[in-house]
Amino acid sequence: MTDRPLRFKPIDIYYHMYSGTKVASLRALEQIFSTVLRQPVMPVYVSEYIRKVSDWRNFAVAKEVGPHAQNWLVRGNGEVRELHWPQAGKPSLDSASGVT
Repeated sequence: MTDRPLRFKPIDIYYHMYSGTKVASLRALEQIFSTVLRQPVMPVYVSEYIRKVSDWRNFAVAKEVGPHAQNWLVRGNGEVRELHWPQAGKPSLDSASGVT
């Protein structure tokens, strides 16, 4: 359920200051940046991305207990602000894998 409407993948370009000492290194960086910037990008600081990943890895979703319970409980630290849910109204746990 992550392919639509958009799928985000992290891009991190790391280079050392010594890359500016050689013409070939500068050309390589120019090629890397021009290739990356041809894609639609959403700038996010690495520190912000780390908080989002940490929240996602510790995210919890549970169904309320009780005879008439119909609510789902979602717990995280607030960095993940959007959750995609199946249109049928509830996840199919029978066909899911890796779910505890």
